[in-house]
Amino acid sequence: MTPSTTTTAAVAATARTAAGHADILPSRRAFIAGAAAASALGATGSVLSGAFAPAGASTTPLPLVSPVWSENLRRSFGVAVQPQMLKTPYASVSAWPRYAAELNAAYIRGKYSPLPMLRAATDSIVAQCRTYGLKWVMTLIPEDWSMTHDQLRAVLVHIRDNAADVCIGIEGMNEPNHNRDESPVRADWAAATVAYQKVIHDFVRSTPELSHVAVIGPSLQMGGADPLVDFQALAVAGVTACMDWAGMHSYPAGLKPDSKVDTRLGYVRDAWGSVPTWVSETGYTNAMAAPMVGPRPVPFDVAAAYGPRSLVDYFSRGSNSVRYELLSEPDPTNAEPEYSYGLLHCPSNDPSTWTVKPEYTVMRDFLGSLKDTGPAGATTFQPAAVPLKVTAPSTVKWLLTGKSDGTTTLLAYLNTSIWDVTKRVRLNPAAVDVTVTDRLGARTVKVGTTLTTIAVR
Repeated sequence: MTPSTTTTAAVAATARTAAGHADILPSRRAFIAGAAAASALGATGSVLSGAFAPAGASTTPLPLVSPVWSENLRRSFGVAVQPQMLKTPYASVSAWPRYAAELNAAYIRGKYSPLPMLRAATDSIVAQCRTYGLKWVMTLIPEDWSMTHDQLRAVLVHIRDNAADVCIGIEGMNEPNHNRDESPVRADWAAATVAYQKVIHDFVRSTPELSHVAVIGPSLQMGGADPLVDFQALAVAGVTACMDWAGMHSYPAGLKPDSKVDTRLGYVRDAWGSVPTWVSETGYTNAMAAPMVGPRPVPFDVAAAYGPRSLVDYFSRGSNSVRYELLSEPDPTNAEPEYSYGLLHCPSNDPSTWTVKPEYTVMRDFLGSLKDTGPAGATTFQPAAVPLKVTAPSTVKWLLTGKSDGTTTLLAYLNTSIWDVTKRVRLNPAAVDVTVTDRLGARTVKVGTTLTTIAVR
């Protein structure tokens, strides 16, 4: 075990308000403060050992730690959907939005289209978002570059006139530096991507009905030998003037949730400067019969343990995150990774055959525990600072959250892997002792690889 270290953190997150409803977006100032002070994390079940030290046993004042509002943590999380995929379970548009809402996610992320073949589905999703209190981060541009700028403006007008209250973000082109068929990417991809991005940015920023909407940059494919080169290409083309948030995809490839995250955030920082990042795709596939090459799967229980950790990992770095995705696709062989990212197992397109995976249940309960309406009439809240010292090995990550009722909770976990992606076997790292000292004194908590929740007084 690594030598014990004493850590404290104060991560302040705020939310903007617009159009009479709470926004989920932390301010740029809060992003910078949160990223600088981040210390991190937590999830289900805690085992306490030892006894409370007598109150007042030490005359040394404890550091004051400012909790983040638990609701801001919840609002940072969304789930990806694919309503344009009409031959998959997403065709059952009357069924799946309820699952997103019951997950306690703050928003969905996926394609918005008023085209005739998708118009009815789009209208239904918008109506259900209003019913369930869901918001929508919208993608608009097809990956084949077929959309003209005038067509893009027409879609933006449709959002303004039909879904402004539901929309909280509009994302630029999806993975413009990569073609799914592995054909060469057009030589001017960066300039063409930024041209689309400017249309979105200029329309949103000039439209009062969309003043609350975040403009999210294009999310790049990370498979190249040096991804930084593509980030730099977009910078040269002028992308930083056309976005509020950097877009990013960051899949851990079966490893622990923060695998390569800091490296990828470094690309954003080095190429684009201090801009907050919206990770619009991350997650795990459960296709356990998949070949040893390509995306690496994890079993249901491993994904369930990693789910809350992923959310807190990103939030502690000032990022929003989106779990890809809500629904799996039918795959009797369980060998196609792309079909098994969903939080629901869907053996057919018939909703009566769908079942939720363990990760869905764990995330539903965790997100539900974070919900807080705040003081009456308020859309933001800053919990009061509390005296707190956490003494733990450096491998333990933690984050302090608070609610408007005065409840303060420490979220902590051992930031190590629980799955060997090469041998495809579980790993069982031992839990470690963490000493939590608050107003009531000191106590020892066993913290393992599953998110642990600890009440702070």
